[in-house]
Amino acid sequence: MNSDLIKKYLEGNTTQAENREIYRWIKQSPENEKDFENLRRLYDITLWQDVSFPDTSEQKRTVIRKRRLSILA
Repeated sequence: MNSDLIKKYLEGNTTQAENREIYRWIKQSPENEKDFENLRRLYDITLWQDVSFPDTSEQKRTVIRKRRLSILA
């Protein structure tokens, strides 16, 4: 199976005919199904790598400093 077509499928950009082609390929063998699942997992991981999470470490330090100052006051 063409990996570009699988990527296109995972991105949701395939036609119905392409979807049928992928479904047929997956059902042809357990190995194909396993390969597809591995590619899907890799795709999911790459999506999470693009997600940025805010850096809260500075915010936490500020809160801790304020709490310390309020205790000392």
